[in-house]
Amino acid sequence: MSEWQIPLCRPVLGRAEEWAVLEVLRSGDLANGPRADLFAARVAEEHGAQHSCAVSSGTLGLELALRAIGIGRGHNVLCPAYTFVASANAILATGALPQFVDVDECGMMSLYGLRDDWLRWAKAAVVVDLFGQSADEQVQRLRKLGIPVVEDACEALGGVAIGGDVGVFGFFPNKQITTCEGGVVCANGWRGKQIVDRVRAMRNHGRGPDGRIVGWGTNARMSEVHAALGLAQLSRMDESIYRRWVAAVEWYDPELRRCGVRTLADHPLSWFVYPVWFASRKVRDAVRAKLNDAGIQTGDYFPYIPTMPQFGNRDRHDHPQAWKLAQTGLALPFHPQIRHREVREVCRIVREVVG
Repeated sequence: MSEWQIPLCRPVLGRAEEWAVLEVLRSGDLANGPRADLFAARVAEEHGAQHSCAVSSGTLGLELALRAIGIGRGHNVLCPAYTFVASANAILATGALPQFVDVDECGMMSLYGLRDDWLRWAKAAVVVDLFGQSADEQVQRLRKLGIPVVEDACEALGGVAIGGDVGVFGFFPNKQITTCEGGVVCANGWRGKQIVDRVRAMRNHGRGPDGRIVGWGTNARMSEVHAALGLAQLSRMDESIYRRWVAAVEWYDPELRRCGVRTLADHPLSWFVYPVWFASRKVRDAVRAKLNDAGIQTGDYFPYIPTMPQFGNRDRHDHPQAWKLAQTGLALPFHPQIRHREVREVCRIVREVVG
């Protein structure tokens, strides 16, 4: 179905975004201008970070952040087994090996019971602020163990302060604000400045401040068009986050809870999507089919990563909680403009199936 009656997400765009993009197009300065750096600085300021660099996507931001802390071929990097696949693909892109870790019932990386040899061998960890939840507890524990942390905050705009060695935000259209595609790498302190400076060089083919090649690089620059859109969106970020909270309240349905549908409604988070978990995969699939037949889009948040081909089709029994969440989870339509009647219609159909 090409047009959904109720889409999974819908970015909020208006005249401010339109005029910001037109201004860039009319100027002719489409790349290497001031807006990308300004946007990155504004994002860093919003999240209490001192140093920042805009990149073309959150995924590339994660890869470059890993490279900037010295991760490369043959290194072992801890990563949750339940997250968006970009978190693990970024590790693979450096030549390193993801060491998948199970999660708790909310999808957050669980470090309890982690094998001691994994902690000794780990050169770094990618810790995810999943669904906008803060991973500060996991970040601080790993840092106390001396393991460098790349914090994947791509789903947590406006909800976290970067506690890892370096953090990455993402701006895909389903996020709290959007640049269409784009990311920002943030860090604090003297070491953080070094990391961000390395990312800044790598995103521009390895060029240093004077334009000379100082090492490996790629093209991961954010265009001025994307940055202009992001700057306009930043002016409405507080409103977007508030409206997402309001939308989350709309989704509260005691009948669904009594039917065994689990949500994150009781957890503090910056709302990114609205995930729910059902009693079994069979029930989840039945709900999804019924909603899709009614023209209601849903999302698979998230498939179980270790069994994907690029990761060697690993045994699902190694991460039982991650497997369970992946088999029973579903994202329901969620965005700042969702209407009360749309939420009620989705809830009615879900109750028909699970009740």
